[in-house]
Formats: sequence, structure tokens, C-alpha cells
Amino acid sequence: MSENLEKVEADFWQYLQDCLLFDISKHKRPISDDFYEFPDGDYLEHINVGGFLSALALLTSRDLISGTHDPYAGTYYSITRAGIEYLNTETATPNSVVYNHNRIDGWASKAIKQLVNLLGWDEIEAFENIGLPPTESRDIPAANRTVTIDHNSTAYIEAAEAVDAVIEAVRGDNEYGDRDPEDKEQRLAELTAGKKLIEAARASISAVDAVLIKTLAYLSGIGIAVTQIADAIIKVQILLGL
Repeated sequence: MSENLEKVEADFWQYLQDCLLFDISKHKRPISDDFYEFPDGDYLEHINVGGFLSALALLTSRDLISGTHDPYAGTYYSITRAGIEYLNTETATPNSVVYNHNRIDGWASKAIKQLVNLLGWDEIEAFENIGLPPTESRDIPAANRTVTIDHNSTAYIEAAEAVDAVIEAVRGDNEYGDRDPEDKEQRLAELTAGKKLIEAARASISAVDAVLIKTLAYLSGIGIAVTQIADAIIKVQILLGL
């Protein structure tokens, strides 16, 4: 991928994250991760559910939003203090993404559509797939690739089961919850978001690494579910072809 296309792709993810963060901030109650019921953003018509979830996961990894998982209703996201501070700065910066999205009706949709077109991505109709189109034909580093996930494969089944085992171990660690309940809640939300990334038909390696792998590494580093995490990291890496 040329330097110009790398910049366009980086801009795409930045624009999408900033628009989602601004829209989440407008609601007093947490916002569901249900793509089809997201209350704002005509710009979402240019991506699919995988791109939406990837952007939420990246915002979570930047500590700009936090997620609370309900096993029956999914994950709900709220803006964090760091997210509010970020928006305050961006809203006061003329011509920033947030500034334009806030002031110009339809600006975000036009901007994101243009970025998608510049990248040569087809407008996405298969909303059950991941947000990025196939990239195997591009000459790009492995970390920037997307991979197709076969949900009937042994690699996927073992990776999903391994991540579920970590989630259950973390959820059941009462000592961790007593010691730092907010951190436990944050890491469970990140694990859930990371699991959703590999549940899509395609997965962005950089997004899975930023959310799932790094959260697993963090938890292992503080002595949480070490055995289960070692197994999960290996199996997720096998799934991604790393």
C-alpha cells in the first residue's frame, strides 16, 4: 500500500471513531452496540457492522468509551472522562472531524463515503461481514491485513472457546473485582468487544491486536487467568495466521 493510501486508511478510521464518539456523547444513557439500532449517523450506511464494531473496539482501547456487558442484551457504551476531554478539544478546533460533524449536516456521510471511494472499497451491502474489504491482494504489512474467518473451522471454534474461558475466569475472579471493580468491568468489556471482532466474517488483525490480544496480555501481566490466557493468545494467533 502506498503512503498516500495508508494515510487515507488512517483517516477513515479516525473519522469513523470521532463521529461515533461524538454521537455517543449526545446520549445521557449508554448506547447499545447493535449496529441496526444505533440512533445516529447516516455515515454508517457506507460501512457494515464489522467496521462499526471495530471502531467501538478501537475507541475502547483508547479509553475514550467504556463498555458494560449484559449477557442477554449485549454491550452498552458510555463516554469516559478522557473521551469528554478529547471532544472538548476537538469541538473547539476549527475544521476538525468533530467540529465539522457537529456543525454541518451530512458532512460526515460525504466525508466517509469519499474516503471509502479513495480506498477503492466497494460500498458494503453484506452487513454481517467485517468492515474492511479483502486486502490479500494489497502489498501491506501483516498487522494491517484483514483475514477471512471460517466459523466452522477447528481454529475458530478453539479460539472462541479459549476466549470464552478467559471471560468466564475473569468474571468469576471475585478477588479481582474487590480489588479493582472498575478495571475488571473495563477488561471484560474489552474482551467481549474483541470476541465480537473474530465473530465477524472478516477480522482486522490490527483491531484484534489492539483490543483482544493487548487486553489478554494486560490481564496475564497482573496475574489474572494466566493459564487460560496463554491458551487463548496462541489459539487467536493461529486463527489469524500469525
